[in-house]
Amino acid sequence: MNEATQKVLDGLQLDRSPSDSVRAQVLAAIIAFAREVGDADLSEGARAKMPAANPFRPPPEWKERYLTGLEEVADEDCGVYFSEDGERYSVEYWQSFSDEQRAARLADPELGYEDGQTDGTHLNGPLPTSAWILHYLRGVRAKATDSVAESLEHLGQRHAITCWQAFTDEERSVREGEPEHGYADGRDDAARLNAE
Repeated sequence: MNEATQKVLDGLQLDRSPSDSVRAQVLAAIIAFAREVGDADLSEGARAKMPAANPFRPPPEWKERYLTGLEEVADEDCGVYFSEDGERYSVEYWQSFSDEQRAARLADPELGYEDGQTDGTHLNGPLPTSAWILHYLRGVRAKATDSVAESLEHLGQRHAITCWQAFTDEERSVREGEPEHGYADGRDDAARLNAE
């Protein structure tokens, strides 16, 4: 890496980044820019600073084990279609991890098998109505930090399922009849998501 490129990348102070996700977003933008202007040195330097555990794409070894675990428990009667959605589920689950959890799985991809079984069991649980999800997502957006709001594009459905499954049967029954409760639920859940 030439000296000018080193100065540019050092000047970003990426060590101040609050998470690998933020760091990777900045570096991905730099890589895209470098590709557009034909600066191979800048692209290579930015790639070298990418987090070892990519926060957006799971490593193949972990994903293979995750999919094996998911396939064993996925229940189509519960709306979990492994053949159609397994790949998407693996990416969503990977993106839901903290930096530390991704690093642990990069070091020990065998954890993917248990992750797939855990996620499949979770997905097989009671699923929220689409009307409640709509209100829930509006509520989360109303109170979410910028990073949580950005994550809703990929993880919104998963956040909604997690919140829904935490309710008692009685609470779910109320929300099935009055899905507008989802807005308040989303605002409440945003506080949890903001803190993660």
